Amino acid sequence: MVPEFSCFLLPFLKYVSDGQVHSSDDCVHGVARLLNLSPADMLEKVKSGSRSKVTDRTQWAKTYLEWAGLVTTVKRGYYAITNEGVALLQMNPTVVDKAFLMVNYPSFVKNSTSGRTGGKNKDADKKSSLIMTDKVKGDLTDREKMLNFLRSLSPADMAKVLVRVLLANGYYCKESSFKVLNDSIRAKIYLDKLEIVPAYLYVSLGDSKVTRIQMGNLIQLMYDDSCNCSVILTLSGFEEEAFRFNAPAVNIVKIDGNQLATLIIDSGICTDSKTILEFHPENILL
Repeated sequence: MVPEFSCFLLPFLKYVSDGQVHSSDDCVHGVARLLNLSPADMLEKVKSGSRSKVTDRTQWAKTYLEWAGLVTTVKRGYYAITNEGVALLQMNPTVVDKAFLMVNYPSFVKNSTSGRTGGKNKDADKKSSLIMTDKVKGDLTDREKMLNFLRSLSPADMAKVLVRVLLANGYYCKESSFKVLNDSIRAKIYLDKLEIVPAYLYVSLGDSKVTRIQMGNLIQLMYDDSCNCSVILTLSGFEEEAFRFNAPAVNIVKIDGNQLATLIIDSGICTDSKTILEFHPENILL
């Protein structure tokens, strides 16, 4: 199965990171190799049947990266990385998607909204970017300390931290709605105050990476709670097949420990790096 479009952005940037000029066809096959796509994946067509999904999504990845100034068109059908693209890869980002580009690259906001959305989805993009994006800024040591702190928490205390993080970023939830288990935390959160637009939150507390089977189980949990979008969070990372997992008609946002730690620091929940390890859950209760 060809992964969702956002999975093509970072591989595209990595493929052209050698500084050479690459043709459109080379990019398609290069990105496919980085994503470990099978021959069957390469044959999947878009709905119109006009071209393959891999070609279509690679081209859109190029367009998004070019809007952000990370890739440039040298001549028609030939592309190269820019200095800005090189600088981004040096920061070793774990996720590059639309929300990431919206937050970090004003040129992307201008190019992607001008004459296309008319600003109609700007507020929604801004809100979703807060929970989806590792902003790749701040002291890495601070982030590591925060991540170590998160790993030391009990499931109940982790739930309290997550409630505070979500509320600080404009989401709506109640601690009483969080179901805390030994291996996971589950909750229904909302994107609006009236609780019209729900999202399912699933936190894997295991020491192992999230598997594709867990992603499949998440779909059933979403359906059971009438949610077509969800956030799955893990401090242990995702297996490759789990990270590439995609399902029709649903939107699943994957967040790892580094992203969560960065989000906490950027949200101002703990702003003093010297006291991160002394930061206690009872200090953030609502």
